Amino acid sequence: ALVGQKEFGSSSSYDLSIYPNPVIDVLNFKLKLEKPAHLQYVIRDLSGKVLISAPLVAKGAGNHVFNINTSMLSTGQYLLEISVNSEKIVRKIFKVSSL
Repeated sequence: ALVGQKEFGSSSSYDLSIYPNPVIDVLNFKLKLEKPAHLQYVIRDLSGKVLISAPLVAKGAGNHVFNINTSMLSTGQYLLEISVNSEKIVRKIFKVSSL
């Protein structure tokens, strides 16, 4: 887990890393699955509105890296919500215009 991030949801069974955070244009997350699963992710604003979404995909066991174009987001805080089968993992991300 990254220092200073609030964490929601159980991630004990998943090895998840999100980088860079704060993000400028492209947010990456790497998720290690112990067994095959259906994955989907969305980025929401703090009111819960979906701003970026990806279709549900089936992934095998192992490491998977996802790249999310965040260039259209305004500067601010957002929630990255990753669904793994029926479990949701939510992390706060920060969008900035420059570092």
